[in-house]
Amino acid sequence: MPLVSSEASLQTRAKVWWSGIPLMTRCTFAACLALYLVPAITGFPDTSSICLAAAPVFHGQVYRFLIAALSHAGLLHLGMNMLAFLPLGASLERHYGSLQFMWIMLLLLALGDSLYVLVAAASAALPLSLPSVLDFYRQCAVGLSGVIFGLVLIDNHHASSPTRSIFGLFSVPTWAFPWVLLVIWQLLVPRASLLGHLTGLLVGHAFVTGRLRWLLPSSATYQAVERALPFCLHSPSFIAHTAGSGGDAVLPTQHPHGGDGNPHSGWLQGPWMPFPPSSARLRMSGLNLSSLWGGSQPDLQQQQAPQQQAQQAAGPSAMGVRLGGGQAPSDAKAAAAAAAEARLAAAGGKGSGGRGGPGGSGGGAGMV
Repeated sequence: MPLVSSEASLQTRAKVWWSGIPLMTRCTFAACLALYLVPAITGFPDTSSICLAAAPVFHGQVYRFLIAALSHAGLLHLGMNMLAFLPLGASLERHYGSLQFMWIMLLLLALGDSLYVLVAAASAALPLSLPSVLDFYRQCAVGLSGVIFGLVLIDNHHASSPTRSIFGLFSVPTWAFPWVLLVIWQLLVPRASLLGHLTGLLVGHAFVTGRLRWLLPSSATYQAVERALPFCLHSPSFIAHTAGSGGDAVLPTQHPHGGDGNPHSGWLQGPWMPFPPSSARLRMSGLNLSSLWGGSQPDLQQQQAPQQQAQQAAGPSAMGVRLGGGQAPSDAKAAAAAAAEARLAAAGGKGSGGRGGPGGSGGGAGMV
């Protein structure tokens, strides 16, 4: 019995863990796993026919850009990359949303591989003999680690701590963390692709400094794609896009599967934060920024009390409500009318306090 209970507990924990992985991170993991299992079982394709190298790409084999990143040289290689990618990818996908996270990964992949090929070709033209670690033209790289290093730099850009730990052994300044990690990893795994990791870091740095802003779709584009794709509205693991303004802006809230709810900082437009399942968007009410941020509002507590009573009478609101509340239009009108009555009553009370008399409570209280 204890053994059966232990196995059931492990299965439950595995299901809970998997349910916390957002959609695009899941798909990337599944693709990497499939591209490892198929060659391992069938023997096709051979690693040399799919790895990233300058010469084959210049001969038109551009499919290597994608296939090489999703392929791995062995089970240990796959396991180490996925152990790093799954928590990192899940965290960043909750921050950026599934579609934007997918686009960021494609940018890291396409630009990083392009830079890899160009540098490898340029190294072949040097009139000197290079050591094997720097002979990039004759190297053939596979694995997702180039993209992972780019994601590490993006994640590091949003870190709030001044220092970060290297494998729990020592700490380094946050700005230096990705670069120290690059050096240490190259020393620990000499056969790792130095150029592949370095190009990932360089593209990640270009992203966080705004140099790739012209390649980023607008918030309206992401939201239009979400509305056009049915699975975006129904998949519980899909993280919808929010730009912090416009018709689809929502209050900062935690994703049901995790997420710390902290908005991103930096040059990105608006707060980029975790978002509830997209099916909840169908239950959201209208945006009302003026009621939240509009000008000076005297007697604020008196105005809020009737609204809170109306919300309690209406019951709990749906998760991920829009800015301005989740009440139905009729409830909003009733709350507004109650607030107006409260303001009139308060104004009447102040008027009866003898504002004009020198001994009245209205004038004396303000002068003490």
